[in-house]
Amino acid sequence: MKTVVQKIFLDTTFLLPFFGIRPKIKKYSSTQFKETLKGFKEIHITYLSVYETKAKIFRMHKKGTISRTVLDKFWYALKILLEDKRFFFHTYDESIDKNLNDFLEKYSLDIFDALILASAVNKTDILLTEDSSLLSINKDLENKIRIKNWEKLKNNHNLTP
Repeated sequence: MKTVVQKIFLDTTFLLPFFGIRPKIKKYSSTQFKETLKGFKEIHITYLSVYETKAKIFRMHKKGTISRTVLDKFWYALKILLEDKRFFFHTYDESIDKNLNDFLEKYSLDIFDALILASAVNKTDILLTEDSSLLSINKDLENKIRIKNWEKLKNNHNLTP
């Protein structure tokens, strides 16, 4: 098991498993995901991802791809995360606003991806995402945060900053 030394910020894709939704990621394993997260002392999430997760679950329920039970258990699952001392939920603040303005001017990012990045910078070591536009600017931001996808994170045995 890896030493608990870092903070990780999860984008919406990686919040879904906590609500019983398997993300559509190549070579994703829920067991491996749980083990990988054990290597982090703090797990950070923006409330934007909570809202986006609820919307995705609702849309899936309306399409009939998940049961009403998953929808109904949303609050219970969220409450468990909110009460877990390893999880930190971020609201919009002045530093996020400044970061957001900077990122939107410099990069061609979707507003929601930029908001997640703006929330993660200066708070964590790694942003875990599958978003290609965020992954494409990793090298440019590596002095502030490392942006990784699942494949790179799970295969990286040296996670120290």
